[in-house]
Amino acid sequence: MSNKITPVTSLLSQKGTVIITVLMMIAVATYLAVEITYRQRIDITRTGTLLALDQSEEYVKSAEIIAQFMLSKDLRDDILNEDLRDTLSEGWEKSQTLPVERGTITGQIFDLQGRLNINRLILAPAIFRPIFASLLDGLTELSIHDGSDTTTILAERVIDWVDVGQTPETDGLENQHYLGMTPPHKTGDRVLLDLSELLLIEGFTYDDLYILKDHVSFLPPTTKININTASDQLLNAVGCLNIVAINAAKALDPRNLGISDTTLTASFETSYIDNTICPSLTPTEITAKADLFSATSEFFRLEAESTVDNRTIKMHSILYRTGTTKSDVKTIVVQRQYISPI
Repeated sequence: MSNKITPVTSLLSQKGTVIITVLMMIAVATYLAVEITYRQRIDITRTGTLLALDQSEEYVKSAEIIAQFMLSKDLRDDILNEDLRDTLSEGWEKSQTLPVERGTITGQIFDLQGRLNINRLILAPAIFRPIFASLLDGLTELSIHDGSDTTTILAERVIDWVDVGQTPETDGLENQHYLGMTPPHKTGDRVLLDLSELLLIEGFTYDDLYILKDHVSFLPPTTKININTASDQLLNAVGCLNIVAINAAKALDPRNLGISDTTLTASFETSYIDNTICPSLTPTEITAKADLFSATSEFFRLEAESTVDNRTIKMHSILYRTGTTKSDVKTIVVQRQYISPI
């Protein structure tokens, strides 16, 4: 039997194939290792983000508890002192920042009764229409001032939106108009619950909402304006008020805590109506003006945010405070809205 000799070229070819195969296996293994490591890092980051957001959500909820405690304590103190009033000098209105593990909680309480309650238009459109229009007149950046419509027309459109019935105000709009729009829709025929609902009413724009957000509120129609926390701009819109005397009464109080309910009731006509502006107000009109105001508040807005490991959640809550004795004072959350995480 003769020995068969493998050619040198055949041996070299086999060695080359083996080397290529080994290199390919190493490349695949390297790719898999890198892919596994990459996906693991993504999963770890995603899990860390979710945990941080969950923790941030729990922290921001705790801001509600703190706000509820502060507001309830304030009312209990007022009841104990037999001096019912809410002002912007009591501490609850200040922005607070608390350090927590791996982050912070920030919150601030705003008195919603220091703003114009648009839903009051349902109860007294004749009284509130000029007030709302006057407030809009003072906000010169609103888009209404760039067109042919007037603030009175805009106020009447809001009245038609919230009232029950299809009889429009003089310059108002009801279903017949809105059903012809794109997309078609009907009037609400109920109270407004959120600022964004104004976009459904012809004449309001997104930019208008940003301007209005610190000046209006959406509360039960019977809710009054707190004379202590209302801005001069709102008091001017109400009209016939002696704003200098109102601000002086707040400053002259020995504790600088504003006008009390007792003082407001006893002195409204004699001290806070400006007879030089409105010399011919009737007793009925004065009573109607007085009925717009109180010196205390029940509805508040909490704007809070929590940051954990650079993950932030923002939350806006509406708080309702009630109680006539120390034992039955309570503050509850009636609305909560989470803002998209940053």
